[in-house]
Amino acid sequence: MEALCHGCKAKGEETVAVAIIAVGVKVWDLCQVHADRFAGYLADAFQDSGDLEAVRERPSVVVTGEIPGYDHATARTAIENLGYRIAGHVQEDTAVIVCGLRPAQHKVDEAREHNTPAFDGTQPKALARAVAAGDLESLVGLGVDDLPSVQAMQPKKTAEDIKAEREAEATRAWASGIGFELDPADDIPPAIRAAYAQAHAPAA
Repeated sequence: MEALCHGCKAKGEETVAVAIIAVGVKVWDLCQVHADRFAGYLADAFQDSGDLEAVRERPSVVVTGEIPGYDHATARTAIENLGYRIAGHVQEDTAVIVCGLRPAQHKVDEAREHNTPAFDGTQPKALARAVAAGDLESLVGLGVDDLPSVQAMQPKKTAEDIKAEREAEATRAWASGIGFELDPADDIPPAIRAAYAQAHAPAA
C-alpha cells in the first residue's frame, strides 16, 4: 500500500507521498507540493537552503609503466586512496598521467594529444612523496611534468634482443678464450668464428 501525504490527509484529500520529513523518530509523508512548501518554511527559518553539496566526481588518472618501489596493484591503490579514479586511457578530462619506467607508447601519445600533465613516477619515492602530500597534482609542474620520450627510455626486451645479447656475450667469451680450439662440427655462429679467428691469429 502506498503512503499518503499527511498534509493532504489533514485537508481530507488522498495524495500519494513522494517525500518525507524526519525529525528524530517522527516522520511525515508528503506529496511533492507539500514537500516543496515545508522545505521553503525550513529554508526561511534556518536561512539555509539545505541543499547538499554536489558530490565531486573523482578526477581520473592513467598509470603506465613500472613505479619503483610499487607493484602495479599497490601503486593503483595508493593513487585511488588519494581520491583519484584509475582510467585505462587518457581522455580530455584526465587529470594526470603517471609515467613510470617503460611507459606504453600509445598512452604517452594520448597524453601528448590531450595536453595532459605528467607525473614522473620513475624516481624512487616520487609516488611516496605524492601520497604524503595528499595528491599528485600539487607535484606536477615542479620539474617532473614533461612527458617522457618513450624511445629514449629503456625499451621492453624482446626474445630477439635477449638472443642478440647472449650471442654478443658468447662472442666475447669465445674471443677471449686462450688456447681453446673450435670444433668444425659445432654449430658456431659465423660472428663467433670470425672473432675467435681474429683473437687467435698468429702474430705478423
